[in-house]
Amino acid sequence: SQFQRNFIFKKYPSSVSGFCLRGGQGVKGVLVQGVFIDPKGRNSYFTQAISDEDGSYKLGVYSGKLTLLIAQKACLLVSPQTGYSDIRVKDANIAQYDFQLTKTNLMSISGRVMIDDAHPASQADVVAVNDLENGPKGFLFTKTDANGVFKFNIEVPGSWQIGVYKDGVK
Repeated sequence: SQFQRNFIFKKYPSSVSGFCLRGGQGVKGVLVQGVFIDPKGRNSYFTQAISDEDGSYKLGVYSGKLTLLIAQKACLLVSPQTGYSDIRVKDANIAQYDFQLTKTNLMSISGRVMIDDAHPASQADVVAVNDLENGPKGFLFTKTDANGVFKFNIEVPGSWQIGVYKDGVK
């Protein structure tokens, strides 16, 4: 048996718009999401948009109260972190709700290299290789400090493997 469903697209009566910026420049591909309440039916709805090349977004909404407006993009920290809340929307376009983005690291990998239980491996070569990233962000290199400590700031997700080399040590 076949399942058939017709979809009807309706234009939202209102919109919320703004920019997603990093250092004053527009950021493309930021996911902007809103949760709002329809005042007539008292139903909650979810809507989303993706920012354009210039960082602008336009989020269609019903009139009522936009409970929450948030933005997100991988490897970037968004401000305000908690988004905007309790925005009153009438049958008109509302602007401007801007988001500022800054670079952040997904995580870090750190450790200590020891020659034996008592001697740190100073100036040892340490490499981190990401199984999922073939570019420069997936191949990292550093040296240990005087205490044998190393740290990598990781900017891309994936499975990382760590290798260590110290001249004269097996």
